[in-house]
Amino acid sequence: SGNDLILTVLLQYLPPIVITLVNFFLPHVFRHISSFEDYSITTQVNATLVRSIFLKLASLGMYLFFLFQNSQQECWENQFGKEMYKLAVFDFLACFCNTFFIAYPRKWLVDRYPSSWLARLSGKQHFLIPFNVLDLVYSQTVTWVGLFYCPMLPFIETVKLMAIFYIKKLTVLQCCVPARRMFRASSSSVLFHFMLLLGLIMAVITLGSNLHKFKPSSSCGPFVGSATVFNVTAVCVDSLPGPAKSTLRYLSSEAFVLPVILAQIVVLTSFESRRRANGKAIERLKDMLVMSTSDKHFLLKQHTLSLRRQKKTFKASTTVSGTREGSPPTMKGPSAGIGEDSHIAQLKDPSAQPTGDDSPS
Repeated sequence: SGNDLILTVLLQYLPPIVITLVNFFLPHVFRHISSFEDYSITTQVNATLVRSIFLKLASLGMYLFFLFQNSQQECWENQFGKEMYKLAVFDFLACFCNTFFIAYPRKWLVDRYPSSWLARLSGKQHFLIPFNVLDLVYSQTVTWVGLFYCPMLPFIETVKLMAIFYIKKLTVLQCCVPARRMFRASSSSVLFHFMLLLGLIMAVITLGSNLHKFKPSSSCGPFVGSATVFNVTAVCVDSLPGPAKSTLRYLSSEAFVLPVILAQIVVLTSFESRRRANGKAIERLKDMLVMSTSDKHFLLKQHTLSLRRQKKTFKASTTVSGTREGSPPTMKGPSAGIGEDSHIAQLKDPSAQPTGDDSPS
């Protein structure tokens, strides 16, 4: 009946819906909880990121464990890839609904009715960079986990990320206000890389467990009739022509792998030696730059002192010349000069008498 069909569809899509809603709402709850804790701003952001990371990875891990429990049914590979596809699709739907059904009505409410209690409660929206980065890392983890069983998942994720980019851009330009505090990516980059590492480890463990514990389905999939996944490779190689078969076997033999590994070691060693030599050269250049800077400062200081000395000397010479020019000159007439000459001659020769012209009348 119609009700049973709706219930069946709802039960099939209920796990990805619940996981998407939990990953969407709980990080914001963690952010509000951390605001009541006695931490600094940076510690609050990092604590929220750590909680959100473990939330996303734990929810995905529990869902994978649930899928492992039901992996005994037929065509379990298709079912596994289908569930990863559902997670990717609902992640995109969550971003779309957040923009057009939450962000835009919230902006309209704040702009139209700023004094209402709902507008004051919600407040203006900010673009939270850490949460958006975590969403990208989560999408990457889902892609890694479902890549083997859903080969089109990377293409789907690429299209989804392109669409999410423009949706987020529209959200930032139309609905968000600038943050009061600038986000420093360096303070949380370690956590983002840590989540990427955990996601990669989860994907490797998931794929290794599936390949090691579970046999391929006997009715569907590319590995029908094989005891393990690895047997398909040998069967495909044996079906190739002779030259191609010999080439592939040589490429997978030790005679080819060992020289390649040795060549890689030599190349990596040479690059490492070059890197160290370049590092030492850079350090020497830095030291030379520091020395040239200190020499420049010393020369500038000496030049400044020389200019000051020249300025003082010029002021002193100007003062002396001004003093000489300001004193009145002594004017000596002809009679004064004659009197002085006769006085000097009388001092030299006391017997000399003044002439008639010089005698007083």
